[in-house]
Amino acid sequence: MSAMDFGARGLVAQLNQRVAADGRRARLRRLMTAARGANASDLPVLAAPPSFSCSGNAASAGLSQVVTASAAPSLFALYGGIPARDGSGNLYGGGYWRAQSVTLPSGGNAGVATGAQGVAMRVAFRTDALAIDVVMLGQASASRVRLLVDGQYADKTGAACFSSSGGNTFNIVWPNGTSRRMRRYDIEFEKDGGFFGVRIGAGDALQPVAIGDRYRIGVIGDSVAASTGATRSGDGWAFHAGRRLGNMDLDLVSMSIGSTGYIAPGTTWPFASHLADLTLQPLDEIWLAGGANDQGYATADVTAAVLGLLAGVRLRCPAQPVIVMGSFIGGGQNAQALATETAIKAAFDQWRDPNSAFVPFNLASPRLQTGNSAAPATGNYQYYGQGSIDTTHPSDAGHDYIGSYVAEARRQIIL
Repeated sequence: MSAMDFGARGLVAQLNQRVAADGRRARLRRLMTAARGANASDLPVLAAPPSFSCSGNAASAGLSQVVTASAAPSLFALYGGIPARDGSGNLYGGGYWRAQSVTLPSGGNAGVATGAQGVAMRVAFRTDALAIDVVMLGQASASRVRLLVDGQYADKTGAACFSSSGGNTFNIVWPNGTSRRMRRYDIEFEKDGGFFGVRIGAGDALQPVAIGDRYRIGVIGDSVAASTGATRSGDGWAFHAGRRLGNMDLDLVSMSIGSTGYIAPGTTWPFASHLADLTLQPLDEIWLAGGANDQGYATADVTAAVLGLLAGVRLRCPAQPVIVMGSFIGGGQNAQALATETAIKAAFDQWRDPNSAFVPFNLASPRLQTGNSAAPATGNYQYYGQGSIDTTHPSDAGHDYIGSYVAEARRQIIL
């Protein structure tokens, strides 16, 4: 092959990358425009929602049409990750769509059976049915399944499973007099749950949702990024940011797990050990959000570890935008958090990658956090922290606050 042929192929490859980047940027821009103020984090709950509760696992009367995710996957859209599979390649848990957890160096998963990861998954479909059974895998009593209809929560609390094992039927029933029309339903479940399928009436229609503009962001981070401190996994700051950037069509995939960091191993090894998760599914963008657990390590070592992770991310995701977050700690403003974020920023500056951006927390002006758990009545910590209850993680209000900040920062970044 001549040098001219090699050159022509190189130009074609560059053109294809540019076209792909333009398309990705346009998708996100459309989603951000539509979602501003019109997303499930900012909209109120439905004024007249259907009832939503768990009744065991008996089919409701008259719902004879059974459609499962394993038999008809094209009718359901999964958000928040890929379904976990067992050692034989079968859907984990007997046909349930259940969360893929953080990959371990040994090849196993950190939480596929234990719910160790801060995951919120959604399954979306459209139907004109006025009564729907949703069959879910039993979750721990503290977990909840939440319902969204046409992009709004029915309520923010959700419903608990009837039992913590086997199939559980959640009944969606609209009040008498409700008009029959096609509606989008999103079933949101937490890290230890799973989706099996739905039952509807014989004459009801079931259709897939349109996913042409779906934009998928993978987040590698620590416990704050994994929603710890929020009452519901789906109310962690990353999910709030995702809804504000694209509501139901922004696919936020949590690859975060507590106690980990750029250096800090926790119980499941540091961020770099989870890079394989970036290749499990196509991603449009990557967020790196950690550093709180790296406080106390030498700042030079933190900088080196961040540089190593960035190189690993770019190797696996050569064309996707990478957003590096500052080091947020729910306990509030402190000197160690500032030093760690400065070390992370130093690595980002040395990286000099044109398809990336840095979103500061402690280095923001004005600061994102003021006050701390040692003086909980000062600064904004009193509004967004948890006081003496949890001096490490944000409250529900704190996660919402961070999510709003990150979403607005991302809107201003052009990549």
